[in-house]
Amino acid sequence: METVLEEKEKTLNDMMAKLEDADYLDSISPEAETELKRKFRALSQELQQQQNQYFQTLNQANYRIVQKITEVLNKAADKVAKKNNIDLIVNEESAFFYSTNLDVSDQVIVCMDEDFEKENKN
Repeated sequence: METVLEEKEKTLNDMMAKLEDADYLDSISPEAETELKRKFRALSQELQQQQNQYFQTLNQANYRIVQKITEVLNKAADKVAKKNNIDLIVNEESAFFYSTNLDVSDQVIVCMDEDFEKENKN
């Protein structure tokens, strides 16, 4: 999709250069100039629609990735909490202050790594 967008953008830029070139416009008929402007508008609209679709697809993929990471993180935090008999685990952004001896981030990461290794073996 990225390649298609790049090609359309290149074509659009070429058309724009022709439309901005007074000598070129003087050398073609008024009908040809009107047709070139119509094609330019149509291609601009098509490019914009495809760009919007591309960004929507990227955003959806990003959302799924973040959702998957959050699921894995929640699972690992649950395991660490149960293992260490902890009632609450919060991320750094959720606390105004926390003592470093309460930080179990490394344990959660180790748990995530272990789960990842198990999943890869299966």
